[in-house]
Amino acid sequence: MAGTDQPDVILSIQGLSKSYGKVSAVSDLTLEITRGQVFGLLGPNGSGKSTTLGMILGAVNPSGGTYSWFGETGNHRLRRKIGAILEAPCFYGYLSAEQNLRIVCEIKKADVSRIDVVLERVGLLARKNDDFKTYSLGMKQRLAIASSLLSDPDVLILDEPTNGLDPKGIADIRELIVSLANEGRTIVLASHLLDEVQRICTDFSVLNFGKKIFQGKVSDLALEKKQLELKCDDREGLERFLNQSNAVVSFEKRGDVFYAAIDDSCTVTDFHRSLIDAGLVLSQYNQSPNMLEKKFLEILKTENHA
Repeated sequence: MAGTDQPDVILSIQGLSKSYGKVSAVSDLTLEITRGQVFGLLGPNGSGKSTTLGMILGAVNPSGGTYSWFGETGNHRLRRKIGAILEAPCFYGYLSAEQNLRIVCEIKKADVSRIDVVLERVGLLARKNDDFKTYSLGMKQRLAIASSLLSDPDVLILDEPTNGLDPKGIADIRELIVSLANEGRTIVLASHLLDEVQRICTDFSVLNFGKKIFQGKVSDLALEKKQLELKCDDREGLERFLNQSNAVVSFEKRGDVFYAAIDDSCTVTDFHRSLIDAGLVLSQYNQSPNMLEKKFLEILKTENHA
């Protein structure tokens, strides 16, 4: 992959806006994406994610603001350094994967020698002669990713890449995205799925009604202590254990349920094992909700009351 000399700032967006009549799809969006990030645009449907991607790819004309790729603006040559999937995979059903990618190579002026390389990269080389119409949804999405890799881009832009897939298809696509990021590519991913952003992304921004309302690092969320909900018939024994355990940072009791924060150095499995060793059998043992979900709900609540 090319791009070792690319600048640290891959994408710079300054005050980008898009209106359709009186409807503001994106409003005064400003953010920067740097080399090597897996950047998530997170927000509910209709929050402006797809419109933003359309503008930075030149498919949608902005109503205001500017953006630049690799420190340059309006340079068609730069488009070859960006691979993108904005909509559902669109290929000819009666043609094979290889035949479809040959057409894409012609459009992108990419070398056809890349076809087998990208098909192997996404795990479809053995099925390259099969008609596209015989592919599962997950395979179709992987072929779309293969198509985006034909010009060996520095940046991949993916709009809701796991939409409509079954659990295995979702896991396969997420694993593929992570592996592509590990090769040093910068990835911009739009998703309404909290779990997807937390599992894949290094950084994220929350959009709501076209406005950026938060930006941060996913890793910062992990700094919060693990929160556990515990319930046991032996309430006195459980309370005594929580008071004495070095792994417990703090706890509180609400009714007959204990809420305990445990130290990051102690895994949930080890903590559970120590409870069993102490002879405590729990009737309730839950880890608190996804940290990004918690943060996301807090952000939306703050925004709605602003």
